[in-house]
Amino acid sequence: MRYSKKRAMHQVKFLFAVWAVLTIGVLGLYIETHKYQPPTILVAHAETLPKAINVVVDYTKIPKGQILDAIAKCESGNDYGAQARGSSAFGAYQITKDTFADANRNLGGQLSILNPTDQDLAAAWLLDHRGLAPWLETKGCWSKTIGKNPNF
Repeated sequence: MRYSKKRAMHQVKFLFAVWAVLTIGVLGLYIETHKYQPPTILVAHAETLPKAINVVVDYTKIPKGQILDAIAKCESGNDYGAQARGSSAFGAYQITKDTFADANRNLGGQLSILNPTDQDLAAAWLLDHRGLAPWLETKGCWSKTIGKNPNF
């Protein structure tokens, strides 16, 4: 059986069209099922604070920088070289080495825990993906600062 160039070109166009429709369909389905949801932060939960009632706080109207500044002030006095005694927690936000490694992996693997900018990036990633949970132990301190914001 002999194919003409015209018939071959029609087959290529047809296969491309089928591929495009399938790709767009799968991509559309992925986007539909992974829509961005504004973060809500679980401030207290039964596993961390046994006597606490589940409290969900919408902090989307508070600037992220204000939240991170309050956390850094309470965790280390804004000292990017601070080292916790008896723990691997390090830096302004007192992020443990394992937690920093997780954030680093998710941010491309090029961050250094010794670099202040990288600590800021890791803390911002943690706030976006884990909420305030990494810093619940010092909530009594930073919540006073953030608590002055009527949206918290």
